[in-house]
Amino acid sequence: MWASAERSATGLSSMLSSGTPGNDCLTWCWSGSSTALLALSLIESLDEFSSLGIDFISYTEGVDTTTPTGQLLFHIVGAVAQFERDLIAERVRAGMAHARAMGKRIGRPRAKVDLEAVRNLRTQGKSLRAIAMTLDIPVSRVRRALVRGGP
Repeated sequence: MWASAERSATGLSSMLSSGTPGNDCLTWCWSGSSTALLALSLIESLDEFSSLGIDFISYTEGVDTTTPTGQLLFHIVGAVAQFERDLIAERVRAGMAHARAMGKRIGRPRAKVDLEAVRNLRTQGKSLRAIAMTLDIPVSRVRRALVRGGP
């Protein structure tokens, strides 16, 4: 089984679809560092497992949700993984705020629109969509250029 934070794993999906009450879920993780990352999405899946009557057992990490101790350990690892994610997100937000304070523009650079070409094509009677296709830009950008640049 393989899982990610986005829960787009085919192994997880197939396991959930084939699960029946009384089944055990056995995982094998090759990398111990991936366990913390997997734990968060698996904790979300644990509720699904429980509702299907599926127990989760990982022999490499010693996690067995059939026991109270295993459930506790599983949730502690998940809490640490969530804490690490929150710290990363906090650092990213702080870095972006600092960059903005220093006058940096955050995000994708604005695409250049040739306002003269837009105006010329518009005076020729072309529609916004035709202008956008000619200049290979979105219609919204053509509209914005006309509004900001005047008729």
